[in-house]
Amino acid sequence: MEQNILHSRILRKIGAIARYIQMINDTHFRTLGLEKGQFIFLTRIYENKGITQIRLSCLLHVDKGTTAKAVRKMEEKNLIIRQRDQSDRRILHLYPTDRGCLLYHLILKEENRNIALFWEGIPPEDQKIAERVLTSYTAKITSSRTSP
Repeated sequence: MEQNILHSRILRKIGAIARYIQMINDTHFRTLGLEKGQFIFLTRIYENKGITQIRLSCLLHVDKGTTAKAVRKMEEKNLIIRQRDQSDRRILHLYPTDRGCLLYHLILKEENRNIALFWEGIPPEDQKIAERVLTSYTAKITSSRTSP
C-alpha cells in the first residue's frame, strides 16, 4: 500500500458524525445550563452511580485533568456530589444530585430523539448491521489503546 495516499475515509466520516452530534447536543444542552461536553460526564455518572474520577476518565477515554475540571464545574452547579470512600478516604465517589437526575432525564429524552432522527429512513436490518460493525470496531480500537 502506498504511504502517501489515504486508504479509506471511514475514520473521517465517523469523526464528522461524532462532531456533528456533539455540536447539536452542546447547543441544545446549553439551554439547560450545561457547558460543552458536560452532558457526557453527567450521563455516565448517573448511569454509574458511585463511580470514581479515574474510572470515569477511563470510561470516557479522556485524561484525568479533563475529568477533574468537568467534575469540579458540575459540582459547583450542584449537578453532582463527591463522597469519600468509607474504607479509603483518598477515594472520591461521584453521584448525581436531584438536579443532576432531573437533567439526566431531559438529556436522555433528547438523545433518544436524536437516535430516532439518525435512523430515520434506514431499514432495520441495516441499523443492526451498522450497530454490530460499530460495536466491533469500538471494542477493537479501545482494547488496543492504553488507559489515559
